[in-house]
Amino acid sequence: MAGQIGRGPVIFGFWLLGYALGFIFYLGRGPFVLGMEYLFGSANSDIVGAMISGLAGSILMLAFLFLWSHAGSH
Repeated sequence: MAGQIGRGPVIFGFWLLGYALGFIFYLGRGPFVLGMEYLFGSANSDIVGAMISGLAGSILMLAFLFLWSHAGSH
């Protein structure tokens, strides 16, 4: 058991990684927002940017969590 990380630090690490990914995607959201505004016409760019950032961050975090949860099983 020595050398294993507890749940608290792992959950905090995933939270921090998710926050960082969402922040990065928010900064790079420009082309996606323009495309969504073109498709939907009257979409608010802030709302579209927040939706894209949240979706991208959540998908990446689920992928990382899935990989982490299966890393120990053989």
